[in-house]
Amino acid sequence: MLNIATPALLDKVADFIVACQSYEGGIGGEPGNEAHGGNTFCGLAAAMIVGCEHQLDLHSLLVRLARRSRPAARCKSSSDTSCLL
Repeated sequence: MLNIATPALLDKVADFIVACQSYEGGIGGEPGNEAHGGNTFCGLAAAMIVGCEHQLDLHSLLVRLARRSRPAARCKSSSDTSCLL
């Protein structure tokens, strides 16, 4: 991370990530938004970098990911990976 992760830079980042987690376990782009796969992936990665993943509801997040990882009816081809998250 280019050694720029200072306390001043990371102040409130954990609170923001936790606030972005939706009732269904995924992570939205901002508090109150619907969760999406890309936001969930990046939000969880950011939480792990900052060290606040323990503040997330990981059980709900894992349940959401497990439910979304099954092939959905809307998948038209193997290249349509948006339905996997």
